[in-house]
Amino acid sequence: MPALCRSEGTFVVHYDRGEQHVDRLVALLHEAERSVLLRAVPSRPAFRVVIFSDRRRYAAACKSMDPQNARAPNSPAGAAADTLYICRLRDLPLSRLPRLVRHEYAHMVINATVGNRPLPRWLAEGIACWATGYGGPSEGRLQPGKAVPLEQMEAAFLGTDRAQTNLVYAQAHALVSLLVQQRGEEALGDLLRRLGAGSTLEQAMLASVGMDAHALWETWQRQPWQGKGTPIPPGSNIQP
Repeated sequence: MPALCRSEGTFVVHYDRGEQHVDRLVALLHEAERSVLLRAVPSRPAFRVVIFSDRRRYAAACKSMDPQNARAPNSPAGAAADTLYICRLRDLPLSRLPRLVRHEYAHMVINATVGNRPLPRWLAEGIACWATGYGGPSEGRLQPGKAVPLEQMEAAFLGTDRAQTNLVYAQAHALVSLLVQQRGEEALGDLLRRLGAGSTLEQAMLASVGMDAHALWETWQRQPWQGKGTPIPPGSNIQP
């Protein structure tokens, strides 16, 4: 565990001496706690932030929190249960921090709401992208007939093919954005609460959204496509 500790009410930040941008990170986390996601899921979980100055220790933590994800150690941050891990905050461009913080904080809100129950990655990542308003580098480049099938999205999230991974992040963002547009933010919050109460994904989606995951997928595929290759709606909760 890093040597220094800073308490900020609902969260605690652990970091090593000499680490930079901690004040900026703390401000962004407080901002995330007031974010639009909380209109759908009114939860402010207690959590901790661990900033690693050593990449090997960060990689070990990533493997421990998500052993199936081969790409996790190469990402600058990750969230598991009630902990946000960040690798060498000093090396991250400040311009990347707002999106990164909102995305990972959304994961912790999701974890707290569903009781740390594993969710399909298309749903968890889609909600985090929706909360951020950004679906990654492939945002706006989705093409009709070239989407990764719903049944294959989980493996694509875990794989080492960066192009495929970028594609499924954008797809997940589009799917959740469509869900919210058609059923509202309240339905999204109700879906997560039902999952936390023990409902299956199919049960929770049918009760909260009125369709299961495959019906949502088919509805998304029937949407008109823009010139940039993104189904309408493009999916944005907070402007990137």
